[in-house]
Amino acid sequence: MAPRSWLFKPGLAIRTLMRLDEVFLVPLNLGHLWEALMGALKCFSSPGHLVIALGPERRTPSVAVDVVLVRPDGSIVLVKRAKEPFKGYWALPGGFVRYGERVEDAARREAREETGLEVAIEGLVGVYSEPDRDPRGHVISIAFLAREVGGLLRAASDAAEVRAFKILPERLAFDHARIIGDAVRKFGLKISSPEV
Repeated sequence: MAPRSWLFKPGLAIRTLMRLDEVFLVPLNLGHLWEALMGALKCFSSPGHLVIALGPERRTPSVAVDVVLVRPDGSIVLVKRAKEPFKGYWALPGGFVRYGERVEDAARREAREETGLEVAIEGLVGVYSEPDRDPRGHVISIAFLAREVGGLLRAASDAAEVRAFKILPERLAFDHARIIGDAVRKFGLKISSPEV
């Protein structure tokens, strides 16, 4: 099926909206038409006209990192989430990768922002890509094992509290019990929990 085309004559006020890597051109005098243009695939101009070709919405998963952060005493650092989803649950430090950022750098940044600790990445725990692992949408998480190398343990960023555990708490967010269990098996960590 060929994409639909909308033709706008020159002289219409146009604004540009950014949504991740997609650009949408919207005539201001048509109100909230931008919602209908979320599936825009191509925008090009011809003499005297602006053509916007529409097709199916292109959706891609978000990419996040999680950090199994090990302290010198063998405990792992968890943060208590201050925001939904899973507000009040314990979680691995982590978050979304920024555009242009390496995932290893994102893991170090998120660990520092949420715990106050500087870390050295020691290995890949795994890649977790189940489409329903995050209630906000399809989020692929790349989980790393990291060791504390500096800084002071303190809650920061969107963490309500931060603490180190040798025995895991019962309420863990997302699929973090699975990630920690994989890290325990793969790297021989000495952490205990009913789930691990």
